Amino acid sequence: MTNDAERLQLVTSINNSFQTNIQHADAKAGILAVACSGMVTAMLSQGDAVREALHRVGFLLGGGLAIWAVLLAVSVGQLARAVRPRTKAPSSGNHFAFAAVATSSTADIRHVPADVLCAEGAELGVVLAGIADHKYRAVGTALKATTRLAALTMACLTLTAMVS
Repeated sequence: MTNDAERLQLVTSINNSFQTNIQHADAKAGILAVACSGMVTAMLSQGDAVREALHRVGFLLGGGLAIWAVLLAVSVGQLARAVRPRTKAPSSGNHFAFAAVATSSTADIRHVPADVLCAEGAELGVVLAGIADHKYRAVGTALKATTRLAALTMACLTLTAMVS
């Protein structure tokens, strides 16, 4: 059996791991956001040529642009979900909750029993795991949409160049 200090260290390590996963998902979301903005910039920079090409191959290019807009909306929407996940907060009396630490209402943990701290740390772990899971799901969906968006951007710009 482990002592209280080891149990607290284990809970802290698990929570740190979840927090690292959250940061990793945020970094991926940032990379995808930059990729999306690059594709929007590429399409806008060729706006005149795209408009001209629409007159020549309207149905084909118009359909591609409609799908492109939907993919962009899906990607941006999922990235927004990743940045602002909806989760349940730990209980208000939790010594590890942001609100408790910020208001210093429970910041002094010297006299709190270790089993209470372990339980509260585990409760926070559930919240962090939920955030990480939510972010990874949203980023995964955004990655699929952004990959398709990149392929369609190249196809639309290539078609535009071919008919111009």
